[in-house]
Amino acid sequence: VNFPDSHHPHPHPHPPPSLDLKQYRVLYGGLFSGPVGHGWQKLLAACFAPPKKRGRKLREEDDDSKGDEAAPSEPDKTRELALRVAADALIYGPVCNAAALSFIALALEGKPLVSVPAVLRTALPTTQLRAWRFWPLVSLVAYSRVPPKMRVPFFNCAGFLWGVMLISGAGREGKRRKGDEKKGGKELY
Repeated sequence: VNFPDSHHPHPHPHPPPSLDLKQYRVLYGGLFSGPVGHGWQKLLAACFAPPKKRGRKLREEDDDSKGDEAAPSEPDKTRELALRVAADALIYGPVCNAAALSFIALALEGKPLVSVPAVLRTALPTTQLRAWRFWPLVSLVAYSRVPPKMRVPFFNCAGFLWGVMLISGAGREGKRRKGDEKKGGKELY
């Protein structure tokens, strides 16, 4: 019996469904970038909260100071700022860059899912080095000047700029790679 799909061009009779660009955007922006960004900011706030007031009551009847928090000292503020920037750069940054590179490979370049690990092995180290020139400054501004409720939108705006830089860099890299291949040069991927 010869079934109509018996001469299917794919090695598997039913290839996995593919997503279009709009679906990738929803998955990346709606399920990863937004919720993860908010969760990360909450985690940082919990981990690096300013210390509570630790002073003793001078008099027993001075109960109106209960619950008051002393303003953090300058060394505490500087330490908190440095820890937040470092956590962003060393923990959150590589995760987000891996997600962004995966998104670019799958949605924009149309590569299959199985190629993502190879893309990450080759592109993530260079991308992360570039990110360490951009994101610590963004984090420094965000944590020192932007109110907490506005940080996620601020980071999203910076992320948009970073995404444009990644995509334009990937385009330049691809053009250069094609030029190198024509000249017999070394392939980067």
